[in-house]
Amino acid sequence: MPKVFRHAGVRFEYPDDWDLEPEDHDDGWGLSVHSPGTAFATVRCYRANPPIEELAEGALAAMRAVYPELEAQTRVETVGGLPAVGHDMEFVSLDATNAAWTRCLYTDAGTLLLLCQVSDLDPAGYEAALRALVASVRIEEEEAAE
Repeated sequence: MPKVFRHAGVRFEYPDDWDLEPEDHDDGWGLSVHSPGTAFATVRCYRANPPIEELAEGALAAMRAVYPELEAQTRVETVGGLPAVGHDMEFVSLDATNAAWTRCLYTDAGTLLLLCQVSDLDPAGYEAALRALVASVRIEEEEAAE
């Protein structure tokens, strides 16, 4: 049975054996969801509402600063019933091939950034679990989320 996260109108499900850690941010809220392996998802909500394209490009630039050989493709899709932009990325780190993807979308609480990352050292089901987490995102009215 998956666990459910619900805060500020954002709802998603994640595996019951994964850990959720809230993060403090001056400009909104955030959290990380960690697998028992190296796979993880990071969710950040920016109250200042930066444009989704700007946030996606900033996340890509930050990843490229750490992994200069990173390969990326721009993606546009629907997340939580809303248009989302981001990138699918691949890179090598510590002799492991990694896949990462970002999706950015607008919510009533602010601009939301989803970043997921999985290594080829992780069990095969971890990538599917991260994709299911993103697919489960729902944007609710804040009164219903409280």
